[in-house]
Amino acid sequence: MKIIQLVLFSFCVGICYYAFSISALGITSALDTSWWIEMGGNHHLLHITKNFIGIGFAAFIPSLLVYNYEFERKWVSLSIIIVCSMMLHGNAHEMSLSPYGVIRFVEETLINGDIGSVGVFMEILILPIIWIVTLKRIADIKIHSKVKKAY
Repeated sequence: MKIIQLVLFSFCVGICYYAFSISALGITSALDTSWWIEMGGNHHLLHITKNFIGIGFAAFIPSLLVYNYEFERKWVSLSIIIVCSMMLHGNAHEMSLSPYGVIRFVEETLINGDIGSVGVFMEILILPIIWIVTLKRIADIKIHSKVKKAY
């Protein structure tokens, strides 16, 4: 029963992660803020940076949910969330729950994509992991500071 609960929780959070990341990508592509910063020539770097910040915020919420509710099995849950999100990204124009969406997403972004697509792939894959490690490190620092105050 716990495994079914873990899969359902991870799948629901994965759908939310997909929705957050697709909206972050849409906002960064719709808002042209290049006139705020006088970037001489590399608009791709600015776009990748905006995607990094947007997907970073989008990845924080699933990471926080996994950290709070599935701490013992956080890596399994986070893996399911990332694969589910990649599946939904790959199935943008296909049937939503087709497992081939993961392969389609990897082909479209990592193998056949430009530098921005590879950046989006790496951000969707790596940023939730970075947030989990950061949250664990913050908790460890708080625990160690409380132990030092006790002595």
